[in-house]
Amino acid sequence: ENNYTTKMLTHLFNLISPVGTLPKPTGPYDIASEELMWDPTRKLQVKVTYPCDLSQSKGYKQGIYMDKKYFKSISKVMKMPKFTIKHYMKVGVNSAVTTEEDLIPLPSDVDKFPVAIFSHGWSGMPEMYTMFAESLASSGYIVVAPYHTDGTCCAVITNNGEIPFDYLAPEFGVTMDKKPQDLNSEEKEKHGKYRAHQLKIRTEDIRICLEVIRLLDNPRRKAKFTPEGYYAFKRRVDMSRLVCFGHSFGGCTAVSACTLSDKHGKPFFTLGISLDGWMEPIQYADDLSQLETDQVYTTTNESIVYRLSKLKSFPVMAFINSEVWQWDDNKKIMETIGKFLFRNKKLQYMWTMPNTGHHNYNDLGLLMPKLGVKLKLLQTDIDPTEHLTNLCLLLVQFIEVHLKPDGDTSSFKQYLLNQEIEAITSHA
Repeated sequence: ENNYTTKMLTHLFNLISPVGTLPKPTGPYDIASEELMWDPTRKLQVKVTYPCDLSQSKGYKQGIYMDKKYFKSISKVMKMPKFTIKHYMKVGVNSAVTTEEDLIPLPSDVDKFPVAIFSHGWSGMPEMYTMFAESLASSGYIVVAPYHTDGTCCAVITNNGEIPFDYLAPEFGVTMDKKPQDLNSEEKEKHGKYRAHQLKIRTEDIRICLEVIRLLDNPRRKAKFTPEGYYAFKRRVDMSRLVCFGHSFGGCTAVSACTLSDKHGKPFFTLGISLDGWMEPIQYADDLSQLETDQVYTTTNESIVYRLSKLKSFPVMAFINSEVWQWDDNKKIMETIGKFLFRNKKLQYMWTMPNTGHHNYNDLGLLMPKLGVKLKLLQTDIDPTEHLTNLCLLLVQFIEVHLKPDGDTSSFKQYLLNQEIEAITSHA
């Protein structure tokens, strides 16, 4: 009887709110994806989406958007019945997954591929940004997306155990039953410390991903354990072309991660991109006023400001924002970081995508177009598929231009103008 009821509800839902699809990527490569354990002690799992050669695979099948093991957790976090999550998340994707012990091999036409690390937003997870990952992978990028271990990932389920959503909140005396604007001063302080601590954990997740990528680039480095996927990606990553990008809290995380450097002060990342970033956790974690002068008095290497001030060179930064969700105080944080980069003769961008809302930067608009509008997650003035398709093309072009030492940045600025996007750029 329960199965019959579920089938009837699903059928009714199909009529009322049909499931969307993910557009086919436009790049030249086949693509594959796998969940891999990269640090069992932290339960740090990553979703790797990468260019592949299906003709050399021993066996593969079409991937699905999301494994059913996540449905229960997502249902709880999103406050939606489990059958609705199943309804939207069981669609097929453009990526293949292996059916054998070995991963699907990378193409042989290129020795090493650039790597893009993606950071998901609060209550998000890597799967919810599949279109970005597939678009970049089809264009020749290995995309690594960690399931963040700070409690902001709505579902972390690994062979080494689970990480509950918002598991750290009680430790900081934080409750989620109030909107940010309704918090009193004491509650705001607790929330600030909580988010700053989460940002620290998220940045450490990225650092561990970097350590694995460095191991893959140079297998002679010492390692505590062999990460999953090691033999498939060994000596196939290009450490000189690293990108970090993310959405919302992930955009903030990308900015923080771009301050990570080697012992000589050389940043690991060439390029950082914040997609409609929620930047306030940086302000909770640091005194950003120090960036407005040439004197930095913070001394801990856990400080974003301190790490930024010690860099010998700087990554190119881009802040790509929605028109509806952003607010002045949040953008001022971006501007403070941007002015610091300007003073240090580094290119930085900030632009707004017209008619977009915060959730026009993930796959929700593709998979649940009618429900997304009804729940006011999406803007109604744009087609979500067209918007994300254009945004993916823009990201690929932006990354390709700025990863090249002699990239023609003027052509990219002209591309923005052709798309009727007004960008604020600065370059001393």
